[in-house]
Amino acid sequence: MPLIERADLVAHSTAPDGPGIVPIQYSQDIIQAAVEASVAMRTFRTMRMPTGTTNLPVLSALPNVGWVNETPLTGAGSTDTIKPATDQGWSNAVLTAEELAAIVVIPEAVIDDASVNLWAEITPRLGEAIAMVVDETVFFGGSSGHPKPATFADGLYTQAAAAGQVANTGALVDDFNTAFGYIESAGWDVSNVYGTRLIKTTLRGTKDDNGAPIYLESFRDDGRTDSIYGASIDYVAGQAWDSSLALSVLADADKAILGIRQDMQTKVLDQATIDISAAKDGSQLVNLAQQDLVALRVRFRFAFTTAVPVTARADDADAIPFSAVAPTVIKSATTKAAKA
Repeated sequence: MPLIERADLVAHSTAPDGPGIVPIQYSQDIIQAAVEASVAMRTFRTMRMPTGTTNLPVLSALPNVGWVNETPLTGAGSTDTIKPATDQGWSNAVLTAEELAAIVVIPEAVIDDASVNLWAEITPRLGEAIAMVVDETVFFGGSSGHPKPATFADGLYTQAAAAGQVANTGALVDDFNTAFGYIESAGWDVSNVYGTRLIKTTLRGTKDDNGAPIYLESFRDDGRTDSIYGASIDYVAGQAWDSSLALSVLADADKAILGIRQDMQTKVLDQATIDISAAKDGSQLVNLAQQDLVALRVRFRFAFTTAVPVTARADDADAIPFSAVAPTVIKSATTKAAKA
């Protein structure tokens, strides 16, 4: 809800620095909250964009190398004495920055009467909301019900589905092995396995023919315990994940790229007229100056693309470094068994 009323607040102890107006440093707090909440911002390759559009060279053709026989002293020879001419092809992956934005409107009286530092409470929620949109877009953008900017690459699941790289037998262990194989057969390695925390229930409920659990968490050198075949499991916030499409998405995360055009920018507004209607149809306008309201505007410009260089081991020229495991009935069956 873009307009925060007094009833939305819960009393806490008074913050030592008082409620106040939005301090500049809170933009950094929003950035930090977004990075902590967004799996993509933590695990994908990120780069700074010097302009609104940035081209990334991607290897599109491998050089050719061949054996060459020694040239006879007489000068005579055959074609196998000629060194092969070779070329190495490059194409561009394009990053185009698009804007995410939000405006939070708060009555000045609410700020005055708040028993907490109100902005300190709001900024983490803004960061989490931005993280949710980022993660939904980069995993499912382009799929039905998951919009994305036209300049962005399709989400990782969307690309995997289009390439036929979604394992869907319902046998969890086999499906994960198949999903790994899609990526490995083309010459890449799976670095990250993505899903919601509900995947834990599915993994723990998977048993062998003797009823013994197949998935056991074990400590690793980096202190993390959740992994599948050595690839880290990274948990995406439930609201950003479409469990009807995928139980899990697997990736060589270095091939998914987030471009950051500008850091999070915040601005305090107290003179504007703002449309706070859900439909953005002008049916609910608020005048900040006339109604004693203050608004915090947040802007974040970023880009998303995927870079898929050719490899010498590709069995399928259309293979991509992303795959998925379709939803299975294992989780629901395990839950029902536990209740019984």
